[in-house]
Amino acid sequence: MLTRNTTDTNLQLGPARHTVASRFLLHTDPTVEWARRLAMIREARHFVHLVTYYVGHDRWALELIDALAAAQRRGVAVMLGIDAFGQRLGTRLLSEAQRADLALRLAALGPAVRYYRPPSRLQRVLGAGQHIKIQLSEAGEALHGSSNISQRSFDPAQWKEVSFSLWGPAALAALDTIATLFPGAVTDAHRVLTAATAGEGGALALEYWWHDPNRPPAPLAPVAGVQNPLTQRLIEAIDGASASIRATSFYFKPCAALAAAFVRAAQRGVAVEIFHSHRDALVESVLPWMAAAADYRRWHGAGVTIFESVRGEHSKLLLVDDAELAIGSYNFEHAAHDRLAELMVFVRDAQVLAQTRALFKALRVDPDNRVVDATAFARAPLSLRARTALFSPLRRWI
Repeated sequence: MLTRNTTDTNLQLGPARHTVASRFLLHTDPTVEWARRLAMIREARHFVHLVTYYVGHDRWALELIDALAAAQRRGVAVMLGIDAFGQRLGTRLLSEAQRADLALRLAALGPAVRYYRPPSRLQRVLGAGQHIKIQLSEAGEALHGSSNISQRSFDPAQWKEVSFSLWGPAALAALDTIATLFPGAVTDAHRVLTAATAGEGGALALEYWWHDPNRPPAPLAPVAGVQNPLTQRLIEAIDGASASIRATSFYFKPCAALAAAFVRAAQRGVAVEIFHSHRDALVESVLPWMAAAADYRRWHGAGVTIFESVRGEHSKLLLVDDAELAIGSYNFEHAAHDRLAELMVFVRDAQVLAQTRALFKALRVDPDNRVVDATAFARAPLSLRARTALFSPLRRWI
């Protein structure tokens, strides 16, 4: 894939593909996205690849597994790529019976189910993995975004998600990403079929970025020695802002270099707004919120506005100066920088930007979103504040 060098560092910015899409469609309605996913599987005649962080055990997940099984029976080449650590993490609240049933259903798909595992034991112990979400078939639609295959992502009453579909040459970039993450899953026939649908070209220019910090591993990765060109590209976008930055993340706890970029932007007068999740949005643990809240004083001191969503904000967006959008799977957190394969597409299309501006306008007035003022953390229960202080040194890992 194409790479790009900065003028002030030896770090190569890649893998990245400067490509075009014949069409870019934003998905903000989970019911619409779900219908597209099922239609893609049910209409597939040659292949369908689906890459996700985890698959749950609920109406949505079971319906999708059944659709994949039906596709297999009619001769479609199916690949379901799941992160091994993410699957354990995402199904912790399941009962023993549910986990057993899910395991049986996935096993019934046979070798179509592939698990991503990083190469080193240290990476596996510390939760490294792959967090990219792509669904693609021979029809040429490459669906990307923030959604996992679970009720939380597709029940309209639960987490807020934003996904998008690409057609044209950009679909080939998606296929290359899948092929690298899950070697052997993509065949020459899949490439020929995808190339045939991409041949019409397109005029929507974009940068298709993804990075896997686990391969090849640095000797002490992810503890030390990790360089992430996708993180660097995000920093460049933030450092280039002159008027406004709006971002969403499940929990906003960026790595040190990204955090410094947000602070620099706010201190030079850029209006910075962050939308992330309330502590009650993740019932499994309050630790991710604590890792984010530990820096609230810093954000308030710099002039950053923080919103918390009581429903849970699971989208991953960065809108700079209303002129450039980055959208994909990268949460603003340490894990996205040093432990997880992530993907972001950078686009400057006027129609996409108008839709994104409207999305942020809606988030700002959404009653589910509450501004975290400078005294909000002080009003939290004393025990919660004490635990936040206790775990603060470990926030990189939670």
